[in-house]
Amino acid sequence: MYKGCTIITVTNRLFDIADYDKVLLIKNGHKVEFDEPYRLLVKEIGDVEITNKEGAFASSVKSLGAELSGQFLKLCMKHYYEKHSIEG
Repeated sequence: MYKGCTIITVTNRLFDIADYDKVLLIKNGHKVEFDEPYRLLVKEIGDVEITNKEGAFASSVKSLGAELSGQFLKLCMKHYYEKHSIEG
């Protein structure tokens, strides 16, 4: 429905953006991070747990707790793999 469109979403509910192409994290009016959700969570493509220990986005996701952050990572990874035609 929105193919070819740019959608800007302001949210504090992380699951709303698990399948977005890009995430821009802003703090105090300044860009903190910008990339695909899965890439913001991991150090290496293929990681199946949150490995970006220094990332602000990763820290926000980890604050959900082990179960929910794991579910969120799986959703992000699935979208990333489909978008980039990676089998996994």
